[in-house]
Amino acid sequence: MSFQQKATSAILAIHLLVYAWYFTYILSQVSELGVEQVEYKSLLMLVIVVSVVLVAVGVVIVGISKPSEIGEVDERDHKVSLLSARVAGIFLTVCVFSVLGLLMSGAHIFWIAQALVVSLVFSEIVMRVTMLIYYQRGV
Repeated sequence: MSFQQKATSAILAIHLLVYAWYFTYILSQVSELGVEQVEYKSLLMLVIVVSVVLVAVGVVIVGISKPSEIGEVDERDHKVSLLSARVAGIFLTVCVFSVLGLLMSGAHIFWIAQALVVSLVFSEIVMRVTMLIYYQRGV
């Protein structure tokens, strides 16, 4: 498994864990307090910062495990990144249009914000899963 593949796996795992916790917590708060009472802005900022820090630490740990592979990027890595970003971009576009539908229907700002976060997180997850699939297929 190449460095890029290991780093992608680590990033995917971190995103899944962090944002699964976030959405579970936020939805439990909504069920307990109601949409109007949920303080999500500061928590969302904290989760984003924690996610970025954990991704950086995860990639560093992957790099420490085999330092000779760091920086080795070949044509296949570029192709996998491009193809995965295209799939994620299409997914993000569809999600954003769905969020626009929420906005036009007059949904509460809380749900619009959460839908945007879901869109961004899911597009990142789609990109990472797609990258792993392309690496496994040998693109």
